[in-house]
Amino acid sequence: MSSGDTPAGGDRTAGLGSVAFARLARGNARRWARLDPLLPVPRELLDGPADAPVEPAVGDRPDTDPGRLLAARSGDSAAAGRWRHVRLDPTSLPANYDWLESHRLRAAVDGTDQAAALTALLDRWVPEVAALADPVAQPDTGLTVTWPARDVQAVAALTRRGFAPVAVVAARLRAPRRADGVGSGVPTATIGPADPDDGLELRPARLDDLDAVVALQLEELFYDDLLGGLHLRSSVERAVRAAAAAALSRNDGSRILALRDGSAVGLVAVDLPDQADVGGLAAADRVGYVDCLSVTAGARGSGVGRRLARAADDRLAEDGAAVVLLTHSTVNPLSAPFWAREGFRPLWVIWSRPLLLPA
Repeated sequence: MSSGDTPAGGDRTAGLGSVAFARLARGNARRWARLDPLLPVPRELLDGPADAPVEPAVGDRPDTDPGRLLAARSGDSAAAGRWRHVRLDPTSLPANYDWLESHRLRAAVDGTDQAAALTALLDRWVPEVAALADPVAQPDTGLTVTWPARDVQAVAALTRRGFAPVAVVAARLRAPRRADGVGSGVPTATIGPADPDDGLELRPARLDDLDAVVALQLEELFYDDLLGGLHLRSSVERAVRAAAAAALSRNDGSRILALRDGSAVGLVAVDLPDQADVGGLAAADRVGYVDCLSVTAGARGSGVGRRLARAADDRLAEDGAAVVLLTHSTVNPLSAPFWAREGFRPLWVIWSRPLLLPA
């Protein structure tokens, strides 16, 4: 260690000092920029106190907690990450998508053997989580690593340690609209009276549409649950209803229904840039999020989803979204090809595993 390489946090930093951390951060940032310009600079991984206690952040907005910094070496390669512990209310909507006790790692690696460096970091992290975990809560305790989709050099480390790719965060860059309001190659969706060719009407959902909105969201959730990766609770319908009622009460056009012959056959729900809680997942100031797109089984394949996707794009454009994100199951046979046709591509992959692996 050189005289300028001061320790930055004791044992958990694996002897890496401030100069080594800066070198790792620069190397990782350069690699990410080459791989995908939509990846943000991972400043939060190396900023802040290294010895912050890992106390659970209660609720679904954990990013106010800086988490604890962990680091590891393997030869000339190094890895560092921020570990956050999130405890979810079992009656909340986010609890249907995640473990109740969720340990989340965002990491950076650099060097010639990135898989070995990440393996060393995981081998440091997992025992620390196990030592901290409440034995009673262990069946509903899990580990999650969010990793750039195109950064494949270290992926083998995740599979070797029992992680599976459960979801994809997909992204599409939006070009600014022209002064005349015309978009950038994405046809404007028709929101208004029914199309005489197919009888499909799109309109903003109202509070008196609550039952239809809830039914469509639950249809999507129950389908995704068949594929694994969700954690549906007995309170899921109440949680969906409460969240939908709050969104519809804002009357901001962020929920759009598709109706045919007066019956709801599809829904798209978006989080506008000032509402979207995307945790620095994209290198853009204003990011919108597609929270849900659901089409009833009988209406699939008839263009309803495409019309709703473009209506969502228009609504997010009105609020100046430069990038649009969404999350879908890695193995969903409908979502992956549909969103690819709409111009979305994988930006991040969410890797997950239970704390206790099956014997």
